[in-house]
Parts: sequence; structure tokens; C-alpha cells
Amino acid sequence: MVNRGEVMIVDDTPANLQLLAGLLEDEGYMVRPTRVPEMAIESALANPPNLILLDIMMPGMDGFEVCRQLKQNENTADVPIIFITALQETQDRLRGFEVGAVDFITKPIRRGDVLARVAAQLVLYQMGESRKETVDLRSKELQESESKYRTVFETSNDAIILLNENTCFDCNSAALELFDYTSREDFIDSKLNEFSPPTQPDGRDSEEVVNEMISLAFQKNTHSFEWIYRRATGEDFPAEILLTHLILNGRDVIQATVWDISKRKQIEFALKKSEERLQVIGAGTPDNATLIED
Repeated sequence: MVNRGEVMIVDDTPANLQLLAGLLEDEGYMVRPTRVPEMAIESALANPPNLILLDIMMPGMDGFEVCRQLKQNENTADVPIIFITALQETQDRLRGFEVGAVDFITKPIRRGDVLARVAAQLVLYQMGESRKETVDLRSKELQESESKYRTVFETSNDAIILLNENTCFDCNSAALELFDYTSREDFIDSKLNEFSPPTQPDGRDSEEVVNEMISLAFQKNTHSFEWIYRRATGEDFPAEILLTHLILNGRDVIQATVWDISKRKQIEFALKKSEERLQVIGAGTPDNATLIED
């Protein structure tokens, strides 16, 4: 069976470890179970898994602290963590998201719920890792020479827009395709926010937000954020933007790399709807998958 990913399970109850490990192994995942939070942190830092299923209520160090420590270390900061717990209070979930969790699975578990959430988060993680490798490779090439940069710029499958402050002075073919434009002249001398609706979903002015993000990129050298863009056809789409501060031909510029994240948002929306349906259904544990509550 093809390995679908490596999942670490952290739970102080042996029966829970055995149940979850068996469920995931049957689906082709490589499983690393542990009952000791401190050992889990040490193991994850030395050899990061693709995803972590983490109990909250454990003796000594609880799951919130384990998650906090893992998210503070660069080796494990990007590893998605799903809490598995009987806690259902809103403040517990808010605290979980604050320390870095990406999702919750409520005990007693449902087999389909666990498999769906694990699979979805691994897809998002793998998409992020692939993107990070692309960005890292491009950054290395940029440092070697500006001529190589131009080659990467022109041939990249990622949409790239070059900015002088907030004014576009160049873009690649992938950007034209993403925004449904036919000519680079459509980008020249335009502001980045002009390819967006006037306001974002939170009500903030698009130009105000863009200027703030560009200022942060100059300060930090890189800055990423989510955004709503608008194609030439008038269609809006969600995007993730990575702003990178570069020196090209002796001047400071901002490279804006844009990814359409519509697919990722659809997955997140489907997960949210699935959770809402499960909450409405309430009782029942299909496939006899039951965890011992904390």
C-alpha cells in the first residue's frame, strides 16, 4: 500500500492510541504513536511528521502547551496539528486556534470524520510544502544573479508582479493568465489594489490594506497575506500573496507572487459544513469508533 503520509498521534490513553493508529494504518498512513508529551515534542523536532493528532487533557504537559512549543520551533512550525478532545466549550476551541491548531475532532470520534479531516489537512500541507520549495529555489536563484532571476521570472508558472512601492512596472505571462489580461501594458503603472474590488470582505479599503502590507514587506523582507483579487472578466477569487523585498538593478522593488487558493477555500468550507452537520446530527458513532473521553 502506498504511504499516504506520516501522522504522529499523541494521547496518554493506550486504547485511544491503538484505535486511531489502527484506523489510519488501514488507510495507508505511517503512524507514530506516543503517550508522553515531552517525548512527542523531542521526536517531532528531530523528525517532523506530516501531521499531528494531539490530545488536550494529558497529565503534566497538556496539548495546548505541546502545540505552543511545536509552533514556536521552525522545524515544526508548519506541521498541521489537529486536536482530538472531549472539550466542547467555545473558549477551549479559541485557545486551540490561538496556539496554532488547524482543526478539532470531538470525542467520541467518527471514523469518516477523522479520515476526511486528516486527508484534507495533508492535502493543504503538501500544497504548502510544494509552494515553499518553489519559493526557496527561486530565492536561491535570485541571489546568484539577476540574469537568472529574469529567466525564472519569465518562465515561472506562478503569477509574479513587480512593484515600485505600490505601482506595477512589470509582470510575467502567468500573471496575465491568472488575471485574464492579454497585455502587460494592462499592468504597467497600475496599483496592485486596482486588480481588486474596492473593499475586502472585512470592510477595509483595498488600497489601505495593500499599502500596509507593502510597508511590512519592506520592513521584514517578506510578508504573506490572503486577499480577494478581481480578474479582467469581473470575477473575484481568493488569493494568497507573498511579498518579497528584492534589489534589482540597484533599486528596491517588491515582488508580489500570487496564488489562486480557490481550491483550498473550497476544502476548508466543506470541512466546516461537515462539522456543522455532525453537530446537528449529535448522537451516534458509526463504525463503532469510540475514544475514551478525557
